[in-house]
Order: sequence, then structure tokens, then C-alpha cells
Amino acid sequence: MTIYWERCDFCGLYKPTSRCAMFPELSVDFMCCVSCPLWMNTCKSPTWKISTKPVSLQLKSRGVSAEERKRVFEELMKSLESSKS
Repeated sequence: MTIYWERCDFCGLYKPTSRCAMFPELSVDFMCCVSCPLWMNTCKSPTWKISTKPVSLQLKSRGVSAEERKRVFEELMKSLESSKS
């Protein structure tokens, strides 16, 4: 696995960077983005903001009949009795 680090145009250190939303020609790291005086009021998507998509979980419940529950319970009891002896 290779991680490429770019040079921050603001502080000059080699860190993981992203393009600035307000000045796309600049690459900034997390700390420089947070220290920018414009991000609080005018920046709509700062580089430190994590963008994730919400995951919707759909659980399917399997309807089990009473007869099937009874059959499985009896099978478990038989296997338990056979393991005791």
C-alpha cells in the first residue's frame, strides 16, 4: 500500500492534503484549513469535513412457523441428549 503525501501550500509541510474549496489552486492540510479565518463564515465545504453517505439498513425478518420452531427445538433436544450419553 502506498500513501502519497503532498506539500501543503500554506505551511509547506508534507502531509495529506486536499484542494481548498475557496481557492482551488491551493492544496491545504487539515490544520491549515482549520486555521483559515474564512472557513467559519464563507467556506461551504472545508477540507477537514468528512463526507459520508448515509447507509440504510434493510433487515428482512424471516417468518418462522410454530411447527418449524417445534421441529428445530426437538432436534436440538435430541442432539443434546445424545451428547450426554
